Amino acid sequence: EKVYKVVDEMPSFPESSCTGDNKARQQCYTKAMLNFIYTNIKYPAAARDAGIEGTSVVSFVVGRDGELLEPKVVRSISPEIDAEVLRIVDLMPAWHPGRKDGEVVQVRFNLPVKFKLS
Repeated sequence: EKVYKVVDEMPSFPESSCTGDNKARQQCYTKAMLNFIYTNIKYPAAARDAGIEGTSVVSFVVGRDGELLEPKVVRSISPEIDAEVLRIVDLMPAWHPGRKDGEVVQVRFNLPVKFKLS
């Protein structure tokens, strides 16, 4: 089945309280996703001890049913951080799927996750 990179309506993190026009809903979905990530993420001790910071990017396909498929790290900063980013994707609930020409389709999504020591 074809996997799109850009569609009319991109997939979004599920958040039932998001209302308003498309732009407002997308901002709300993004905020909900970031909240989910930062609530659940754990900075790997080995990466923290080594002073590793940076942005890891994970890519996955949002299936027609919203399931997250084929997660893989496409920009790595350390094996420990790669494992943590993949763990977070595995924890995520099913998303709202993407749409193209009014039909639900599979869409590849790239998600950057920033790791910064304070």
